[in-house]
Amino acid sequence: MQEQQDRLKQLKAPMDAYMAIGKDVAAMKADIFAANASGRAEAVAAINEKIATLVREKSQPTALQLEDIVNHLSERALTRAEEVAAEAAAEMTSVEHVGMLIGGLAALIMLGSVVFSVFTIARSSSPIRPARAAISAASVAGTIRSQVAYEVERLTGLRVASVDVHIQDVKRSA
Repeated sequence: MQEQQDRLKQLKAPMDAYMAIGKDVAAMKADIFAANASGRAEAVAAINEKIATLVREKSQPTALQLEDIVNHLSERALTRAEEVAAEAAAEMTSVEHVGMLIGGLAALIMLGSVVFSVFTIARSSSPIRPARAAISAASVAGTIRSQVAYEVERLTGLRVASVDVHIQDVKRSA
């Protein structure tokens, strides 16, 4: 970066010199118009010779110097652009690999949850079945008790103290 700034600073002096030569040539062209207007042909030829000498001796070397500096700057800019493009491509590849890794980990976690559910949830329900059946039988017995007590009180008007319900040989239906 510092090299680029130094090159740009080097560009200023030749540009200023080139601009000064351009101003000198413009002033000489004005002298040519004045000499033509007054009919001095030999003065016009002398001024044209001065312009040609100025361009040949000062303007062309300055232009070549400017061209060298600008070419070097443009080559360096192209090289840096290629480096940045390569860095960006490497970073994109890295990000893509990280994304694939995260996706793979997510798939493994989901697969682990499936395995967990098969081996823990599905198998753990078999020891719970008898307890669940007992809870269901107790729930049914409680419902029968309350319904019988309600109907007897409703139909007879007598208060029921307790109702005994015994459930035996419960068969499971599909």
